[in-house]
Amino acid sequence: MYNVCVHCTCLNDDFILGVGITNQRETTIVWDKLTGQPLYNAIVWLDTRTSSTVDKLIAKTPQKDKDHLRAYCGLPITTYFSAVKLRWLMENVEPVRKAIQENRCLFGTVDSWLLWVISYVCVQYMYN
Repeated sequence: MYNVCVHCTCLNDDFILGVGITNQRETTIVWDKLTGQPLYNAIVWLDTRTSSTVDKLIAKTPQKDKDHLRAYCGLPITTYFSAVKLRWLMENVEPVRKAIQENRCLFGTVDSWLLWVISYVCVQYMYN
């Protein structure tokens, strides 16, 4: 991944007209902003390890109802969403907690991580 821009240095910006990235939408990655390395494995969109986190959130709603937020966002409270995955990572993965405390943890979906890696590596390569 990190060698993408180094290998493409023979191309100038007139040659590249566009770049497309596709992803699994809510697959979540946390990474170290100093190294670009993931701090933990990606949690895919259908992963249910966050179900206890979801249960805690539902228990905090007035009627203990997974549909409590549906009127606001059109969706129930489920394990699907990235924010729930981030909460689980914060509670269960020590390297993530440490990186947050040290202000070096970044969080996003696969597309945001790919863009960050490509942009970061290209900028670092240009200035070395």
